[in-house]
Amino acid sequence: MNVSTEVDHIRCMLDEGRLVREDEAGHQRELRSPCPADGTGAPVYRVSRSGQRLIEVVFRCPSCARDFPAPPERMHLV
Repeated sequence: MNVSTEVDHIRCMLDEGRLVREDEAGHQRELRSPCPADGTGAPVYRVSRSGQRLIEVVFRCPSCARDFPAPPERMHLV
């Protein structure tokens, strides 16, 4: 999946209030973002909603325990 397509999928997921997406093969793919401090892939820690829509996603690095928000352009599906 190219980057712009992935970002488009992520934006749709956030608009629909979803953190997980099923790919074409039926596998569940979840949001991750690289930690700005050390680059470790971080899972979602908490979200803020406006109605159903996710307006902020905060990740927590498993390596340094830093919490950080990320825009859709810094998120990836793994």
